[in-house]
Amino acid sequence: MGARVEIHDQVLFPPEPDQGEAREHWSELEKALQAASQAAGGAIPLLMAPSGDEIKLPAEVFQALRLVVEAINRGLPVIVNPQEAWVSTQQAASILGVSRMTLVRWLDEKRMPYEQPGRHRKIKLRDVLDYKAARTAEQHQVLGEIAAEEMEEGLY
Repeated sequence: MGARVEIHDQVLFPPEPDQGEAREHWSELEKALQAASQAAGGAIPLLMAPSGDEIKLPAEVFQALRLVVEAINRGLPVIVNPQEAWVSTQQAASILGVSRMTLVRWLDEKRMPYEQPGRHRKIKLRDVLDYKAARTAEQHQVLGEIAAEEMEEGLY
C-alpha cells in the first residue's frame, strides 16, 4: 500500500485532497478493517510483517488501528500521546466503592500514592486498580479463612 501519510512529532496527518491514490488506499483499508472486525467472531487478528511473519494483534491494538484509519479517512489528524491516566478522588472512590472521605482518609494514611500539584489530589488510575485488586484478594483470603474455621467447627 503506497499511501503516503505525513508524520510530524507523533501527529499523523491525512493525505491531502490531491493525493487521490493515497486517499483511496486509506478508504480500502478502512473497509477491510470493518469487514474483518465483523467477521472475526473471536478470532485473533494478525498483522503480516514485510518478512511474511504473522504477528498476533491484541484486540485493543486492532481497535486502535480501526480508530486511527477512520479518523484519517475523515480528514482528521491523529495524535499519539501516551501518558499516565489520572483520576480525581471522587472517581477513585467510585472505582473502589467507597465514599470520597474514606478515600481521602486512606490517602492521608499513605495506603496508596497520590500527587497534589495544587489544591486537588490526583491518583494514577493504575494505582487505584492495583489497590482494588489487592483489597479484593485480601477480602477473598479472609472469607476463605472464616469459611474454613466454620467448617472445622461444623457450622458451615
